[in-house]
Amino acid sequence: MAAIAVTGRVTTTSSASSVLTVSLPSGWLGLTNTVTKAFSGFADSNNLSIRFENESRSTPSSAWWLTLKIKHESSMQKSKVENEFRHEGLIRITVRDELQKGAYRLYEIADLISEMFSGKELADNISLRPAQLQRVGRDGTKSVLDVVLPFQHDF
Repeated sequence: MAAIAVTGRVTTTSSASSVLTVSLPSGWLGLTNTVTKAFSGFADSNNLSIRFENESRSTPSSAWWLTLKIKHESSMQKSKVENEFRHEGLIRITVRDELQKGAYRLYEIADLISEMFSGKELADNISLRPAQLQRVGRDGTKSVLDVVLPFQHDF
């Protein structure tokens, strides 16, 4: 598995690796921008609709689509000598599809997300751990599956 470098959109270098590179500020803004750009590139390269937190665009009319949320969970001082901190949290990608289509498409997208991001690095200071799946089930007129990527962010 290759490391991921972020430039704002996914550029596939081979079938086994991808490059994602971003030069952004550190801190919360840097984390949010890096994750947003990486998943925007992923969605674009796979012809998927994606929505982020606090986004004014309407719900996509396509049969299946994604939403992404970043949840910050814990923070600790990384070094007592320097003013460096480590933050941990979760990136939750919710995959929605029409009911009565079966779970196959939900799991297909979950596998793509897992293959692309599990155990990878986004920039130099964001480490992603292996993906976890959480079957949500029915939500209104959609069938829902969450892909959760725990992360560690140093700044």
